[in-house]
Amino acid sequence: MARPRRRNRWRDCGGSPSLGLGEPALVWGPFPAGLLPLTVLPVGALLGDLLGAYVKRRAGKPKGAPAPGLDWYDFYLGAFLFLVLLDPGFFVEHYVAGDAIYGFAFVTVITPVLHRVVNILGFRLGKKDVPW
Repeated sequence: MARPRRRNRWRDCGGSPSLGLGEPALVWGPFPAGLLPLTVLPVGALLGDLLGAYVKRRAGKPKGAPAPGLDWYDFYLGAFLFLVLLDPGFFVEHYVAGDAIYGFAFVTVITPVLHRVVNILGFRLGKKDVPW
């Protein structure tokens, strides 16, 4: 009786012997172009958060003061606006023409809810001074 051939679990998970540097493609696209959205999204989120803090200070709000719309979406909008500016093809392919628009809509709706829940949790755990 022939012994069944062992499956390569690394390849089943989408990996390759070259640690993802060759085929198959990275989740965000082929290497190295797939690294662009992977770096642009977090950098854009940080810049959006910085811009939001700047706008709050210019509006005369003290540190830690609530700004409901700005607190919820500054990092989110910064990430996606930065992606649109630096990799518009990826944004259109995935978020306009692709199925990721559903995830985009879900994150847009869930962000304020998640923001509020996490802030209240941090306040109750004593990690934040204010619950917003």
